[in-house]
Amino acid sequence: MKIKCFHPALAAVICIMLIISVFGGCRLNGSVNVPDDTEKASAEPMPADTAAPTEAVVFDGNTIVMTSKHIDITLFDFGQSYYNGKYLQYYMYGLMSADQYCDSVIEEVSSFMRAVNAAIDAGTELNAEEEAELEEEYNAQLDSLIARYSEGLGDEVENKTEEAIKLLSKDLEADGLDYESFTRLAKGNMRYYRIIGKYFDELENGITVSDEDVNKYIEDEAEAESAMTMSDFNQIYMGYCSGQGPSPVCFIKDCFSVNHIYLAYTVDTDDDGSETYDKESCAEDEAKIEAALPNTADFAAFMELVSEYGDDPGMEEGAFAKNGYLIHADLLDDYYDGFVYAAMNLHEGEWTIDVDPDSSAQPYIPELTYFTLLDGTKVVKFSSEFGVHYLIVNKEYKTGNVDYTVGDEVWKSWVSAVKTNRLKDLSAELEEQWKTEYAVETDTATIKAKFVPSEK
Repeated sequence: MKIKCFHPALAAVICIMLIISVFGGCRLNGSVNVPDDTEKASAEPMPADTAAPTEAVVFDGNTIVMTSKHIDITLFDFGQSYYNGKYLQYYMYGLMSADQYCDSVIEEVSSFMRAVNAAIDAGTELNAEEEAELEEEYNAQLDSLIARYSEGLGDEVENKTEEAIKLLSKDLEADGLDYESFTRLAKGNMRYYRIIGKYFDELENGITVSDEDVNKYIEDEAEAESAMTMSDFNQIYMGYCSGQGPSPVCFIKDCFSVNHIYLAYTVDTDDDGSETYDKESCAEDEAKIEAALPNTADFAAFMELVSEYGDDPGMEEGAFAKNGYLIHADLLDDYYDGFVYAAMNLHEGEWTIDVDPDSSAQPYIPELTYFTLLDGTKVVKFSSEFGVHYLIVNKEYKTGNVDYTVGDEVWKSWVSAVKTNRLKDLSAELEEQWKTEYAVETDTATIKAKFVPSEK
C-alpha cells in the first residue's frame, strides 16, 4: 500500500527489528535459560582504563567493551547500536557532537543490559511453546537475510544459498566474526529480547485498573485530544486501528471513514535503480471489478471484492477493515495525492480544494468515476501514482465522545492505556533502581577510539 500513515504498525515492527538487530550479536554471560549452543564465547575485555590508541588500529569485533552481571557487549554489538541509536538524526544534522552521541548510545546499551539483568534475576524464562515460536522467528529472519544476499547472485550460480552465506561471512569477517558465531549469538539474543518482553508483560499484568481510573483517563484524554490538530488526532485513530494504541475518546470534528479496493501497479526497475510504474498492469482486475460493482449488493459484498482483489493488507482484517481510514478536509496531506479529494467528493457529492494560484505546488486533482451498488451505495474510482483505488464510505463520526460500553473493545483499549502509562512510570522507577543494583563496566576508551572521529 502506498498511502502515507496507512500502516503505523509497520513502525512498531521496524522498531522491534532494530532492537533485535542492535543486540543481535550480544554475548550473554552464563547459561540462564540458554541452551548449550548459545553459551558465551571466550573473549578478553580490554582494561577499562586503557588509553585510546593514537595510531590507526584494526579493531577486533569480538572485543568486549561493556560488561555486567549477566550480559556482555562486544565492539561489534556496540556498532549495531551506534548506527541505530535513538539520537542518530540529531548527530547526523549536527545537533550533537560525535562524543555526545557516543555517550548517548553507551547509556542506551547500558539501559538494555540492566533490563536483561533484572529479567534474569526475576526468574523470567521462556516456556516450550515460546521457545518454538522463537525458533520459527529465528529461522525466518535468517532465511530472509540469506535471501537478500542471494538477490545479487547471477543465474549461473548453482547453490545460491551456499554462496550467499559465503558473502555474508566475508562481511562478518570485517568485524571479527564468523558465520557460526553470528547465528549462535543472534539466536541467543533474540531469546533475551523475548525474555525482557515477557518480564515487562508480567509487570503490566500485576497492575490493577479500576473503573474510576479509566474515567479519569477519558476526562484527561478528551481535554488533550480537543487541543490537537486533525493530523495528530488521526495518528491516535490509526494507532488504535493498527493495534498499537488506545481508541480516541472523542472526535474533535465531524469526520467519516472509507474502505477501498487498492490495485497496486507493478514496478519495473531499470539498471540504474529508477522505478517505473506499469499503469496497464491492473487493467484485467479493473475490468472484473467494474463489471461486478453494479451487481454488488452492499458494503459487505463490496468487502468481499476487497478480499478477492485488493492489495492493501490493512483492508484484509482487523480494525482498519472494520473502521476504515479516517477522512477530513484537514487530512489532505496525510495521505497520498488524490485519496482525500476522491473521498471528500464521494461523501459530499461535490468538493473542491482551495488552490493558491501563486503557489508553484499545485494539488493533484484525479479524474473520478462513480459506480452504484444495488442498495444505492456510491463507490468512487481514482488513480494515484501507485495504483487504482475504489473507495466506499464506511462510518460517520460526529463531533463528541466515542460510544462505548464498559467491558467492550474500546473500553479495554483504555484500560490497556492506563496500564501502559503506569508501566512507564514503574519502568522509570525501576531503571533508577537498576542503576544501583546492576553495574555496567564500560571500556569507553576503546569504544570512542573506533566510533568518535579524531580531532586531529
